[in-house]
This record gives sequence, C-alpha cells and structure tokens, in this order.
Amino acid sequence: MKMLKTFKFRLVFSYIIVVVFFLSTTAYFLDRSLEKKTIEDLKSSLYTQAILIKSRLQYVRLKKKDASYLDSFAKATGRIIDSRITIILPDGRVLGDSEMPFAEMLKMENHTDRPEVISAMNGVAGSSIRHSETLKTNMLYLAVPLEDAGKTAGVLRLSLPLENVRQTVNTIRKTLVWGFMLSALFALCIGIIAISLVSKPMDAVIQASKKFASGDFNHRISIRFTGEMKKLSETLNKMAENIQNKIKKMERLETMRKDFVANASHELKTPLTAIKGYIETLISGGIDDRENRMEFLNVLNNHAVRLENILEDLLKLSYVESDRVELDRNNFNLKQSADESFLSLESRFGSKQIKFFNQISASVYVFADREKIKQVFINLLDNAVKFNKEKGIVTIFSEDIKDAVQVFVEDTGMGIPRKHLDRVFERFYRIDKARSRELGDTGLGLAIVKHIVELHGGSAGVTSEEGAGATFWFTIPK
Repeated sequence: MKMLKTFKFRLVFSYIIVVVFFLSTTAYFLDRSLEKKTIEDLKSSLYTQAILIKSRLQYVRLKKKDASYLDSFAKATGRIIDSRITIILPDGRVLGDSEMPFAEMLKMENHTDRPEVISAMNGVAGSSIRHSETLKTNMLYLAVPLEDAGKTAGVLRLSLPLENVRQTVNTIRKTLVWGFMLSALFALCIGIIAISLVSKPMDAVIQASKKFASGDFNHRISIRFTGEMKKLSETLNKMAENIQNKIKKMERLETMRKDFVANASHELKTPLTAIKGYIETLISGGIDDRENRMEFLNVLNNHAVRLENILEDLLKLSYVESDRVELDRNNFNLKQSADESFLSLESRFGSKQIKFFNQISASVYVFADREKIKQVFINLLDNAVKFNKEKGIVTIFSEDIKDAVQVFVEDTGMGIPRKHLDRVFERFYRIDKARSRELGDTGLGLAIVKHIVELHGGSAGVTSEEGAGATFWFTIPK
C-alpha cells in the first residue's frame, strides 16, 4: 500500500510538473514575444502613416522654411492620426511639432543628435525608443527622410508614448499569471481524482505538450479515454486550435497589410509619375509653349486633385478601421439625412441630368452617428452618379427588417458582372480600372461604407445584373 501511495504520489507529482512546465514554457515565450511584437506592429503602423503623410507634405514650404505652415500641417495631421508629428530641417532645427505650442516649438533644442534623425538624414528610415525630455515619458520614434530633387531636405518624424503599451503588456502578464495559477490548481485536482487512470492518457498529454511547446499546433490528442483526462485533452486540443486560428488570422492580417501597402503605393505612384513627367516636359521647354502649357497645367491639376482624393480616402479608411473610433449616436430622420447628402452632390447629378428620388418614409428614424451615416449616403450616391448613364435615375428607399432598417440605393447604370459582386467592397478593387480612374474613383469609397456600417453593427451588400443597373444596400440596427 505504501509503495502504491508512493507511486501515486510520484505519478501525481510528475503530472503536475509536466503541466506546470508546459504552462510556464508557453507563458514564458508569450511574455517574451508580446512586447516585442507589439512594438514592431507600432513601428510598421507608424512607417505606413509616415509614407502617406510624406507624400502629401509640400516640400516647397520646407525649402522656404515656412515654420507657420509646417507647424499647422503637423498639428492638423497629428490630430487625425493620433500621433506626435515633428518636422526637422537638415541642420537640426524643428519647424513643426504637433504637441508643442508654436512659440515653444521654435525654442526646441537641436535634433541632429537623435539616432532616428541621423538615420533619416542618411536617406534611411530610422527608429528608436528613449525618454522624451519634452513630454517626460518613454517614446517610440520613427523618422523618414523628406527628399527634394534627390537630396534629403529634412526629416518627418512620428512618435507614440509607450506607456499604454506597457500597461497593456502588464495587464496581459497578470492575466497569464492568474491563468497559470488556475491551470495548475486544475491540474492538481485532476491528478488527485484520476490517479489510477492517468498513466496512459498522461503519456499522450506529455507528447502533445512537447509538440505545442515546440510550436507544432497542428498536433491533436487522440481522445480514447473518459473522465477528467478526456476534458483535459479536449481543452488542450481546443487551445491548440485557437492558437492555430490566431496564427492564421495574424498571417491573413499581415497579407492584407502588405496588399494594402502595395495597392496604396501603386495608386499613389500613378498620378505622381504623371505629375513628374509633365513637370519635366515644362522644365525642358514646354513652359514656353503657349499653345499647350495651359493643357499641361490642367493635367497636372487633375492628377494633383486625384492624389489628394486618394490620400483623403486613405485617411478616412485608416480612421474608421482604427480602434479609436467612437460613434456619436443620436436619433435622427433618415430621409432628411439622405436629402442633405444629395444636396452636397447636386451639381454632379445636374451635370449628367440624373434624376434623384428619395422614397424613404419621413417617419423613419435611426439611432446612429449622423455624420458617419451621411458619409455612407454620399459615397453610395457618388458611386451611383459616376457609373450611371446620362439622364439616368437614382432612387433611395428603405424597408423595416426585424430590429433594423435596410436602406437601398438603386441606379440605372451599367450594372456589375456577377463575378465581381463579392469583391466590390474590397479596398482598391475596381471592375474597370481605366474607366474608374477616368471618373475620379479612388477605389476606397465602398470599403469606407462597409466599415462605417459594420461599426454600427450592420452589414452592406449589392445586387446587380450587367447592363441593368445596381442596387447597393446597408442595414442600421434600430
């Protein structure tokens, strides 16, 4: 009996050691990678934002050292992206800062000794983490060079406080500790209750834990037993499945991020290339061609407007996709909101002699963010005009469905081929790229619509047949 008790004790002890080892190993690797991964994601996000902001910054003002303009630009853009923006000249002087008053900004110390600034001055994006004497907190800095005629004309630097990251990591660490303690207690109970049954199942659990600890989350425990060990095996399998799904989700998000950056770069490159080409033509003598120079300038203006529209839509999309969006919900009349949206686009309707009919009942009210729903109407109406025929018709109407209102925007345009219907809400997706660019479509309007509607807990979709118009719809929960 004593030997049996000793064996059982050793068995239980070994069981607990294995479980504790597995949990602590998992917690250790999660803890080590958590903060690093969070900071790397922040760097990637700051770099993407810096490239977009850089493409919009007017270097001519930088050359003139227009501190007032640059500081206003930094403050306006900083409010949109919720990051600190600093614009620095090659000699280290600061001519724009989103967090400092203008007078104090002009007195800021020279920045030529900052590591990220040194890297950017050499033409390479740089980053660093250090304590900010200005803001009295640890900051993550990322700087990119501002070029003019192939030379570095200054530095655009974005920064974020790391305090929120630290707090988030500490919260998760506490959760891991509590989860570790509860799991260890659960393992002890299982070991005491099912000592006589654990020898064979434990071997399967040990093997699985080793695979999980090594990163093999495709492995599953074959459940051929009952009782607590069956529950434990199911729990471990479920955990592995959840981790595997999270990994796949992260990979999908990374793929989407890379696709987004690639598409955004392509969309921005097209007008920039055209602008550069026409400027080179003007410089090489075209400016003296009285007959054609106004045409050149008009083309330059059109591409500049297109570039501005793309950047504005990118900023809108970035905002509605971020976690910091807060909906200002209130009750408002849906028909009136649709009429107000039409008025802002009335000239576009008139240019193509398109008739507009608002058939939403005057009694329909919704509880939502009025300005964001207005943006949805504007994007859908603008889309209906662009792809409608001359003297066409656009009709808006609604239906009650359970606890929501479904709104329809119907046009008499060219329609959408069936194979494209599932992808029209994707970012930068176009059915006819050449025609869309000609009409000034950025390829982001429907993506913005989808995200705004989903923020409200609704959904969006489209029905169409080629040559027979299209009907876009969205729902708003009551």
